[in-house]
Amino acid sequence: MKYLMLLLFVPLLACQQEATQSIADHSPVLAQVGDWGLTEQYLQTYLQSQGVTEPNAQQRQRALDELIQQMALAHQAKVNDIQPALTESLRMEMARHQVMAQAAIEQYLADRPITEEAIKEEYQRVTAELKGVEYHVRHLLYQDEVAALTALDQLAAGASYVDLEASYLAALPQAKNVGDIGWVNIMQVPEAFRAPLETLQPGQHYGQVINSQFGVHVLFLQDKRALAAPDYEQVKAGIQASLERQLIERYRQLAVIKAKVQVQD
Repeated sequence: MKYLMLLLFVPLLACQQEATQSIADHSPVLAQVGDWGLTEQYLQTYLQSQGVTEPNAQQRQRALDELIQQMALAHQAKVNDIQPALTESLRMEMARHQVMAQAAIEQYLADRPITEEAIKEEYQRVTAELKGVEYHVRHLLYQDEVAALTALDQLAAGASYVDLEASYLAALPQAKNVGDIGWVNIMQVPEAFRAPLETLQPGQHYGQVINSQFGVHVLFLQDKRALAAPDYEQVKAGIQASLERQLIERYRQLAVIKAKVQVQD
């Protein structure tokens, strides 16, 4: 879609700027519309943006007709020196920046392909962190530490966690992501939960309140069981995508540094 936006804006950008960077498109010219050649690659890009990868003759002709009409109108705008409104010009510039940014990312990834070795190393690291254990976790979340401490006092005095949770949920029926969160591995819980979970046995609550970015928690471990490592081939694509996201994030940060960004006060 981003490439389509740039594709459709190219003629208008030519109206707006005296000099534009030429596009290295050497595919056959299918139609000459004013000063612009409508090329085979232009047509194919338009069709792909519509989700058509193998067009039939009718789809191809319809797309060609649409592009000719569009470029003819853009040509009239150029001839009559019609300039887009400022907001439209800015949108076109944003689209151009988006396409250029995506192209930079794609080139960066192409120059640094994720190797099979890197994927396997990440797989081994992640499976080691899982430690072969899965936890059935329950917790209560409070914004007030005093309320969380009161709940802990009740548990210490012999109250049932399940009963306490039922009362909590009855009082806060709209509460989300609290109570029984089911079976999870150690990497699927907030970082603040990880060390406490490893100390608990099934049926125990953690004896201290746990602070996280979400608030103050009372943690209860209902059960735990052995967790088999996922099959490498099943998670390989996901690991590769995760490593690529990490590369992209580092590249974004590096790009900001290299651009010597100065935010005006």
